[in-house]
Amino acid sequence: RCPMPTVAPIHAPRTALSSGAGLRARVTVAIVGTIIAALAVATPILLLQAAAERRAIEERAGLATAAIAHIVEREAAASLALLDGLASTPSLHSGDHKTLYEQFAATKIAAGAFLSAYDDERQIINTLRPFGAPLPYIRDFPPEAQAAVERIHRNGWSISGRTWGIVAGAY
Repeated sequence: RCPMPTVAPIHAPRTALSSGAGLRARVTVAIVGTIIAALAVATPILLLQAAAERRAIEERAGLATAAIAHIVEREAAASLALLDGLASTPSLHSGDHKTLYEQFAATKIAAGAFLSAYDDERQIINTLRPFGAPLPYIRDFPPEAQAAVERIHRNGWSISGRTWGIVAGAY
């Protein structure tokens, strides 16, 4: 018997093209893996930083709101003190409307604001009009002004920082 000759398996020779494709795939996988790992590390850090910035912005907004509220409260207190002073003037209680008008007209108030006074039936002073100009009766006011009319009848006088002004046609 003849020994059978041994035949080595035949492999296709590796070409530069086929070995480069495998290397390219491994490099691409490595790069993609590195990017995914970097994103996995960076995402929680960015989320924590964003949360910290949000808390800082909310804190600054809260402080600004508190400061504005304090300023508004001080302005309101100053306006109420001014109105209380005008409500206690002797010319108001003596019925000296001319002197009261002069005091109202000389009072420093915000731009666009005006002062007015009422008796039981009508408006007696309005700094938007010269003294002695015809002024409306309470019955001329819209129904929503009835609360102010009731205060006038109940208290004798009503001092308010903001009401419907029929002469001004605005609040």
